[in-house]
Amino acid sequence: MPILKAPTECLSFLTPPILFTTLIVASGCATLMVSDIPALSQAGVVLAVAAVTALVCDLFLLPSFLVRQGISGARR
Repeated sequence: MPILKAPTECLSFLTPPILFTTLIVASGCATLMVSDIPALSQAGVVLAVAAVTALVCDLFLLPSFLVRQGISGARR
């Protein structure tokens, strides 16, 4: 499989499970935001934002890094 096609093929299969898992984790952490304890409420915000940030990195940054590494590794 060509180096540039592999991340696209992989993401076509992995995007739905990654997306649903992130939504479940983020919504579970977001339930902490309704807590009366400020530290717990703030932790819920931080965890939900971290889950969504990880999703963005998984779907956009990681494939581009892998393609770049694959291309530079193929040149060696």
